[in-house]
Amino acid sequence: MARRGVRLVVAVSLGSTLGSIGCFGPLDSPLLPPRRDTGVDLRMEVAVDRRPDIAIVDVTPPDAADAGRPDARDALDAGGVLDAFDARVAGDARDGADARNPIDASDAAPPSDASDARVIFDMRPPPPDLGGWPTVPGCVTGFPPVPEVLPTNSFLTIGCGPVSRVVARVDEASGQGMVISAVLDPPLRGLAIAYTPTLCQRAPAADILVNATGTAGLSPGVQLATTLRVQVQGPAGPSYAYPLTFTVMATNFGLETDTIDFGTVLSGSFLARDLIVNNLIPGAPIGQLAEAPVSADPFFFALPALGTPALEAGTAAALVTIFLSPSSPGKYQSTFTLSPFVPGVFVDPTCGAPRMLTLSANVVAPPPLP
Repeated sequence: MARRGVRLVVAVSLGSTLGSIGCFGPLDSPLLPPRRDTGVDLRMEVAVDRRPDIAIVDVTPPDAADAGRPDARDALDAGGVLDAFDARVAGDARDGADARNPIDASDAAPPSDASDARVIFDMRPPPPDLGGWPTVPGCVTGFPPVPEVLPTNSFLTIGCGPVSRVVARVDEASGQGMVISAVLDPPLRGLAIAYTPTLCQRAPAADILVNATGTAGLSPGVQLATTLRVQVQGPAGPSYAYPLTFTVMATNFGLETDTIDFGTVLSGSFLARDLIVNNLIPGAPIGQLAEAPVSADPFFFALPALGTPALEAGTAAALVTIFLSPSSPGKYQSTFTLSPFVPGVFVDPTCGAPRMLTLSANVVAPPPLP
């Protein structure tokens, strides 16, 4: 009866060092005739058709008559194959294996007997030493990044109210992803930095923002100086420093109209109307608008929030959307204040003035069904 053997799957890569451990299933290829010159049954074939870097080796365990066979290390020297049943390998799979990483079948499933024991050697090159670069699953690979940090402008204007200013854009050119940190040095009251610390692989450039909170009691003409410092996380990660100067200006804006009449509408209707805001010159950028009162039935607002692109001086946009949602008939009229400042926070009168908007509607009941 033919003796059963075990298979060694060896990843052959000349001039390479040992890599990570891998398991490969048997390949359907005819085997070379047995070799007897080392005292063990060895069969080897390089499966060029399937995996050119994989060699299959059958090592049949010797019987008692083969007790005087050469040492397994001699087999390695003679034929380039390490005998899986050498005591040094069978007893301690890592000793005497010359930088190879054997894996016993017991790592996956116990063999039925010694002849079913499987040892697998993976000789692919090891992954490069990443040297401690951060990894984020599905986002940052841990390989050395190629960072690109581009400042937008060193001199920026803000108002007395909340506004976001893009001060830099960060990109990672190699598609590996990276982790950064950013600070204002020195920190300034009323200015807060905002950014995403992880830039994922193949992601578009990310903005670093400085948000003026509108709570510092600033006045027009004030200048605030600081430095943006960006650090790429990792061993010897590069750092960047960009000086920033913020100049406070008064807000100077207007509305396309100060009255909106929705006319006669049916109760239960839902209507929306956009309102264009004109930011005049000279004037501070507008990053946020707040209404007072917050709502008055049946009128409601949708307004820009902090973090949205600022409306620069000399531009206009439909920043405000007014909704009419009446539930009962009647004549409705309400006056609102639209302000670029934080509600309830004292603002220097020289910072600018809010604008008034009056809304009205005549709501009637729907006609009875026929």
